[in-house]
Amino acid sequence: MPLLFTEDLIASMRQRFSALPEPLRPSIWHHAVHPLHADMRAWLEGHLASLDDNVRDQFLSRLRSEQLYTQALAEIATAHVVTQPGYAVEYGPEIDGLTPDLRVTDPCGRPLLVEVWRRGVPQASTRRNNGWAQLARAVQRIPVPLAIAVDLSDRPSAQPQAVIDPPDDAARRTLVAVLRDWLTSRTDSDSGMLVVDHLRFRVVGTTTSGRTELLPVTDGVSARREDVVHAIEAKVKKYRRIAERYDLPLLIVLSADDGTALNVRQVEDILAGQNSITMTIPQWGLGVIDSGPIKMRQSDAPPKFNAALSGIGWLDIRDGVHAQIEMIWQNPAAARPVEPLP
Repeated sequence: MPLLFTEDLIASMRQRFSALPEPLRPSIWHHAVHPLHADMRAWLEGHLASLDDNVRDQFLSRLRSEQLYTQALAEIATAHVVTQPGYAVEYGPEIDGLTPDLRVTDPCGRPLLVEVWRRGVPQASTRRNNGWAQLARAVQRIPVPLAIAVDLSDRPSAQPQAVIDPPDDAARRTLVAVLRDWLTSRTDSDSGMLVVDHLRFRVVGTTTSGRTELLPVTDGVSARREDVVHAIEAKVKKYRRIAERYDLPLLIVLSADDGTALNVRQVEDILAGQNSITMTIPQWGLGVIDSGPIKMRQSDAPPKFNAALSGIGWLDIRDGVHAQIEMIWQNPAAARPVEPLP
């Protein structure tokens, strides 16, 4: 009997997210519903079944949340990678009031603390994506079988370089009413374009649903050197005291959700000292990408981390069964160098 991907959860995923364009559906929807992820489902269910009841319940609580799902999944995948014959893995061990993600003990009895950081889509981008998705849902209620796209007619004069936010609740209701009037009254000889404030809507095709469909609008996302370095430094700051007190090597494992612009090659460049930034540019995004200020560095010196940090790894979850920590970069200043993982 499934522990996570139950009939109730799958039905909930279909009800909540199936009406959204595929790029806006969360990872848990894809893993729960899509036929291509059957191996992922089987692997995750099997891993959960092998856990102690308390640990399993804690993971199930997080895995059922679309916001927490991929972080919990990354922790499980990391444990899967390091659980080799003779290795013991403890989830969330309590050490002096702190609970690092994993404590791994090798066959010789040598312990290792492992912290997992999963880069997700920034909250501001998620908020904007959800706002555009709400507009798409509202537009879908218009009983005219046309596909429409939205872009900018003019950049708002008060904020020429601003990221474009979707309309709020009140503006969305007004906008949908205007779109409804336009689409239900237009004829073949009419212009296929409508400008409302700074948004321009264009008819780009027909639909088979009998309803109006808005082409998906998603935010562009950037990943900068600061994102990675700050995440590592925050983990080290939190756990260096127990690493030092109990003479424990500390490994931080990084990974990233799809659409976050972060990948293993960028991490490698960042750790080599490059002022690296990568971006995802969606086909139907509006306005500039919210990359934030970029501080130019005066040298190509690699970042320096506290000696409590032993190393940094990169996790590729794949289908779970074939998850792999692809790279481990040693911290040159490490007081306790990390042993290569099996």
